[in-house]
Amino acid sequence: MKIIAAVNRVGVIGDQGGLPWRCPDDLRHFRSLTTGRAVVMGRTTFEGLPGPLRDRDVFVLTRDPDWSAPGVRTLASWPEAEALARTRSTWIAGGAQLYRLALDSPVASELFLTRVDNDAPGDTLMPAIPDRWDVYRTARGQGCTFEYLIPKGVP
Repeated sequence: MKIIAAVNRVGVIGDQGGLPWRCPDDLRHFRSLTTGRAVVMGRTTFEGLPGPLRDRDVFVLTRDPDWSAPGVRTLASWPEAEALARTRSTWIAGGAQLYRLALDSPVASELFLTRVDNDAPGDTLMPAIPDRWDVYRTARGQGCTFEYLIPKGVP
């Protein structure tokens, strides 16, 4: 399981179901990493998208057994998401509740974090990243920095 998130300097990952910034480098980065893979997100995160994610198998984790959307499969629990990640390349793409679960999951092996050069306020914050994660590599983008983190002790 891999985790992918974008967070600004004040810890915001979203506002009213969307992103409070425009960062084309981050969108290209997200697309290049997740295309052809399974992407798991919460219902609120999915509903904040402008449309379905093309060329990805989208799974939405929701407690509502009646919720559905065209081209999307649902998961009813976090253990189902972890089981999916044990069988195929899977990305966790938000929101805050899923990030909190994934950051502590023993199944999570990598964290791709975009640090957006922005101070916009928002209503959804990134949970604290546990100190089990170490920055392995960084790269600069336009208006952002990409951090690649792995669990401590992984060569």
